[in-house]
Amino acid sequence: MLKCLIALVQDWQTILKNNLADKFNLLEKVTVLSLATLLDPRFKELRFCNQSNTQAAIERLTRECVSIIKQRVPAISAPEPTAVTGTSAQAPAEGSSAQAQDFSSHVDAQRQVTSAIASATMEVQRYCTVSVHADFLSTAMRR
Repeated sequence: MLKCLIALVQDWQTILKNNLADKFNLLEKVTVLSLATLLDPRFKELRFCNQSNTQAAIERLTRECVSIIKQRVPAISAPEPTAVTGTSAQAPAEGSSAQAQDFSSHVDAQRQVTSAIASATMEVQRYCTVSVHADFLSTAMRR
């Protein structure tokens, strides 16, 4: 009788565990919920059920950060290219200078995009690795 009861409880435990894993695995794929889980300090120490869901949530958070950084940092406006005319009034050095400025502006714009991605990636990684202190959580819970 006792063996039958233990087997029944173990079966029920396995079924419950599998059902919860299936249910939460689906919830981890919802963008809003996964981002909220990553950003809420109370749940920061908890892990996702599936490692690929964790990585997908971190990538979504990084993309969100990149878009915010790009919105907040003013875009580098490239100067209008100067038209080179065939007249002798314009020396070839001036045309080269305009091309160099255009190239420099293009490089600066590319550097800004790369910096936004790099900055967002570094900030998200730093946030994910910083542990939450119990005193911070108790203070936050009192508010």
